[in-house]
Amino acid sequence: MDEVQTVNERATRGLEAMALLVEATDPFTPAHEDTSAFQIAWGLLAGAHRQAAAVVLMHDKGLGHDTAPNRRALLEHAARIWWLAEDGPDAVISMNRALQRSQAALRRAADAAGIPYPTEIADAVAATEIPSNRREVYNNFTQLMQRVGAPLLAIWLSESMAAHPTLTSAQAFSRFEDGVLTLFAEPDYPQGIDPPGHYAPLVAVVLLWHAMNSFNRLLAGEPWTAALQQIGKDAGIEETASRTAAAPTVT
Repeated sequence: MDEVQTVNERATRGLEAMALLVEATDPFTPAHEDTSAFQIAWGLLAGAHRQAAAVVLMHDKGLGHDTAPNRRALLEHAARIWWLAEDGPDAVISMNRALQRSQAALRRAADAAGIPYPTEIADAVAATEIPSNRREVYNNFTQLMQRVGAPLLAIWLSESMAAHPTLTSAQAFSRFEDGVLTLFAEPDYPQGIDPPGHYAPLVAVVLLWHAMNSFNRLLAGEPWTAALQQIGKDAGIEETASRTAAAPTVT
């Protein structure tokens, strides 16, 4: 068994342990009387677990390179759960303001395209009075990533370049050397460059661990603390996070 496989199998066991930790939690008791941040964070955490599972499944099928969109989404989920744990109701109000603007944009686009939709819902969203909030700036992922940790913006931008239809993502499938253009159906990296998809499960376990750690702060008594410390140790998060550029600094 090579080193990459060993690291990824260790990471996968960590993901499974975190899934079991969630399953064993009964009841989920919010830490605060206002449960809005808790509710939204839970939805994001559930989504994060599914993104992590998708990363492992795709990697096991030889599609580690193609997990960039999932890794990026997992990173964004972790950052927003951190924001909810930090700012609570202020983050919720800010997110609702962003949702209202997004719904308005969607309505304009649907109207322009002649697409029918239930106007009652759109009217209700538009009519809702949501006060402005100084934390709204963190609806912008650039601002949020900078706040969570200095390296996070660079990591997020790097994952975005790999996830989106950019020159960065396209160049992995061709090479022009000595006047000869070679095309590849599979991603090809120059010798000496470690393909980021090789360690996709490790990326997933690091990001999901941080998402779980942030959500733990929204649980009464932070009951996952000891278990998460052990999972992190067993998964080798601290000793192997440097292998990937996608490890966030959320704490």
